[in-house]
Amino acid sequence: MIDSTFELCFDEELLGVLTPEEIMYVSLLLLEESSVWNSDYIFFCETQAYYKLFDHYAGEMPYGIAKCRTGEPDTWILERLKEKVLLYSVGSTQKVKSSNLLSSTNKF
Repeated sequence: MIDSTFELCFDEELLGVLTPEEIMYVSLLLLEESSVWNSDYIFFCETQAYYKLFDHYAGEMPYGIAKCRTGEPDTWILERLKEKVLLYSVGSTQKVKSSNLLSSTNKF
């Protein structure tokens, strides 16, 4: 699902993990130009949203990153969410283009 008004993009699975307030907070963190990024990013790993997402992605996250040996889990989680937003945005754009193509070909 994507909300173009607020630039939110979370699948149904994540909607079951995070509260609406946490979704708004994480969405603001994903916007690099947001002022929240600079001030609140360092506090992300102290939030309930971080702990919920850490538990949610525990199976996917590389062991070294989960243990802070080869990377930072908070950065990995935010990068993973950015990838989801990008993949969803590209998929939605392609669906819109293909539906427009189908509707234009059905006119004949």
